[in-house]
Order: sequence, then structure tokens, then C-alpha cells
Amino acid sequence: MNQKTWQILNIILSIIIAAIGIVITARIFDKHNLAFLNSWALMHGTFLIIYPLYAATTYYLMNFLLERFIAIPEFDRKEKKLSKVAVLSLLLSSIGMLIPFLGIGGIIAGHSSRSQCKKLPNLRGSGLALFGLILGYFSVAFHGYIIVAVWYASTISR
Repeated sequence: MNQKTWQILNIILSIIIAAIGIVITARIFDKHNLAFLNSWALMHGTFLIIYPLYAATTYYLMNFLLERFIAIPEFDRKEKKLSKVAVLSLLLSSIGMLIPFLGIGGIIAGHSSRSQCKKLPNLRGSGLALFGLILGYFSVAFHGYIIVAVWYASTISR
């Protein structure tokens, strides 16, 4: 198998393991009646925040395991550094789903990281930054919609 096949396998395994991790976590928290991460909360918005974090963590863990412990001769062993700005973009955008307009910082960091990844060939994280951008734009649009809806509802009730 070549490197691209291993990367696709890594992505598929990461998605499956992250989903299993969320289900197990939800069951444990439901059993102990913890409100934030129970299955009701996961199905009503928290899922959009927790799943990307689980999936990204699982992806990098699986990538580490594939590169370090399985002898794959096709892997390019050049050390590429992960852009810290890309990780910051994903984190700010994910937290921006809860805290209004924090996604703007994720958008700025995402665009900065994507341009850095294009300029420097030894830097990886462009896809992570893209995911941060998507989440950031979604969170800003969502919070903007909520603010407009609350404003509109308050003007009607007068």
C-alpha cells in the first residue's frame, strides 16, 4: 500500500474511533447524570464542538502510530512541522460555537495558517486550518443569526 492509501485508512479509522469515543463518553456521562456531555446535549449542538476535537486528536494519534510503529517503506520520513496557527484556528473556531464571535479569531488564524502552508513546503496543517475556517464561518453566521433573531423578536414585542 502506498502513502495515500494509508492516509485514507487513517482518516476512516479516525472518524470511526471518534464516533465510538463520543458514544462511550455519552453513555458514561448519562450513567452519572452529568449534564454537559450527555447524549441529549450531544444531539443538540455540543456534537458540533466535541466531534471535530475527537476526530482531530484521533487522526494525529493514528498518524503517529502508523508512522512510528508500523514499518511502511513508502512513508516520506521528512519531518514536516504542524502549524500551531492551524491548531489555534480549529480550537478558536470550535470554542466559537459556544462563545459568540470567538470564531472570528479562528477565521483569522485559519487564513494565516493556509497562507503559511502555501509559502513553506515543510509546514503541514492546511486541511486543519480549512476545517477551522469552515467552523469559524459557521459559528459567526450562527451567532449573527441569533443576534438578528433576538433583535427582531424584541422589536416586535414593543
